[in-house]
Amino acid sequence: MGYDIKHSGQQSEFTDLHVESNDVNDTSSFGNNEVNPVRSQHLWEREAEDNVLDRLERAGVLAQDGEVSKVLQTVVNNLEITNNLNIEPEVRCRVLLTTPLESFTVGHTIVISRGLLDVLPTSRLWLWCLPQELGHIVLDIGSTLNMRSVIA
Repeated sequence: MGYDIKHSGQQSEFTDLHVESNDVNDTSSFGNNEVNPVRSQHLWEREAEDNVLDRLERAGVLAQDGEVSKVLQTVVNNLEITNNLNIEPEVRCRVLLTTPLESFTVGHTIVISRGLLDVLPTSRLWLWCLPQELGHIVLDIGSTLNMRSVIA
């Protein structure tokens, strides 16, 4: 049986990949068809993120990628460039079709509610909400779905 009853039955000790720094540069030589472990982890996380966003979109809660998302994406790209941030995979923005004032991240996607976009003037949104959510992504705070209600 073993002495560690709390963790007995867990076989993931040698199968989980944990990257402790975002600045990891894996330059291992892999063949053309192989992906290094760090890139593989990023691809797996992006696939999970895309699955969550797809389900929200099919449920009619998340808007399709459109003009507003592109404007938000441009602002986030400018924030990344001016602050010398290199975030992999790239940060995306989407609009939630709800009226409550909220913003959250799903992996590396910033989601902002339509209600928050309607209430906050553009400059306030750019200076307060987007940098805050980008900070959560950079610092990797929380799990895959970090939801915070915004009180104006």
